[in-house]
Amino acid sequence: TWRFKSGHDGSDGYVDIGPGDTISIPTNVFRGFENIGKDTGFLFAVLGGDDPGQVTWAPYVFDAAAKHGMVLLEGGRLIDTTREAVPANAKRMRPTSRADVASFTRHDSASLAKIVAKAAELKPGGGLTTISGFEECPVVGIANPAENMPAGTLSWPHSFQIRALKIAPGARSPLHSRTEVEVLFVQSGALRIDFDGGGLDLEPGDTFTMPIGMAHVFANLGRERTVVYVVRGGDHPQAPHWANTMERER
Repeated sequence: TWRFKSGHDGSDGYVDIGPGDTISIPTNVFRGFENIGKDTGFLFAVLGGDDPGQVTWAPYVFDAAAKHGMVLLEGGRLIDTTREAVPANAKRMRPTSRADVASFTRHDSASLAKIVAKAAELKPGGGLTTISGFEECPVVGIANPAENMPAGTLSWPHSFQIRALKIAPGARSPLHSRTEVEVLFVQSGALRIDFDGGGLDLEPGDTFTMPIGMAHVFANLGRERTVVYVVRGGDHPQAPHWANTMERER
C-alpha cells in the first residue's frame, strides 16, 4: 500500500493506493511517495517519450544534502564529498528557490483522487478481449479505434497507453505481433511467452520488452488468473497482426 503526497513539503494533499492501482501524476507537480504497508512494495513507473527529463528537488533537499556533505551536479550526479572531491569543471545544480516552488501546480487530496485508476474498477474493452479467457482493460490513454479500445480511466493523451491484461488459467492467445513498442509487467500470476525458437516464463515483478515485429503467444499455464500490465508506445497503437486469421477466429 502506497501513499502519494503532493506539494514541496508533502502537505498539499495525499491519496492511498493498493496493489494493481495506477496513478498518473501530471508534470510540474511536486510529489513524494511512501510505502505505508507491512510488506516490501514495488512501483512500476512509466514516463512518456524517450527523454525522462530531470528531477526538480524541493528546497529542503538541498539544505539536508549540504549538512551531510552531499553535492548535486547539473547532470544529476550526486557527489559525497566525504569520499571524493567535486570535479574541478563540474557545475553544481542551482538550488530550487521559493520562486521556483510557486511556479509549480498544486494538487489537494480531492484532485489527487481523480488521477487514480482503481484495479477493482477496471472494465474489459477491445484488444485481446475477443480471445477466450482474455480480458484487456484500458487504464491509461485515449480511445483507440484501431483496437476497438475505449478510453482508459485516465483518459487524456500520455504518448503511451497502459492496459491491464487478465488471463484465465489455461487460456492461450493465437500467434501475433506488434508494430510498436510493448513492455510487459507481471503484477500477479505467471505468464508464458512462446515464440519461434523458444519460450519464456515470467513471474510477479518481472518486466519484459517485446521486440517489435516478433510473433509470439501469451499463455497462462498456472492455476490462478494472471494479471499483466502492458505499456504500448504512442496514443494510437495499431491492432495486433495475427499470424493466422482463422486461428484467431476459432
